[in-house]
Amino acid sequence: MEEKEHTYIWLSENGLKTITDIPYTTKFKGINWTSDINKELPIKMPIEGTFGSEPATTLGKEFLKRVLQYPDRTCMQSINSNLSDMNNSVRLLTYTWKNYFEMAMAFAKALVSLGVPERSTVLIQGDNTPEHMAAMMGTILANCVFSDIYPTNSAEMCLY
Repeated sequence: MEEKEHTYIWLSENGLKTITDIPYTTKFKGINWTSDINKELPIKMPIEGTFGSEPATTLGKEFLKRVLQYPDRTCMQSINSNLSDMNNSVRLLTYTWKNYFEMAMAFAKALVSLGVPERSTVLIQGDNTPEHMAAMMGTILANCVFSDIYPTNSAEMCLY
């Protein structure tokens, strides 16, 4: 029996209705979706040896692999302007994979010590900074899911 080809995406019913103006039951037959964070969906992999046929992995595993592989290599840089300095000096801050890991683990440990249950959603407010990235990765390492709230978001957007 020949297996039918399926496409799998992860969208809520409302998300699916938002991106299309036709009934989702007709156009998207065969697509599996869920709004339940604890429900796993099947991953359809291409035939071995073709583009995209790499074994499935997780962001956390790939992050830890890079930390072990390149602990002292630069992974991020950030420009920090010291507003209290009369000379308006600007410094380039460099973060290695080891630095990034330590910041992310500190955030993950903080979540655990605060009693945040696994698979919870953690809202992170901040600018695009290395600390923000570490908070996002730390949330993943604590087996939680992050959602960003940027300082420019309105109160209504944050409530949603």
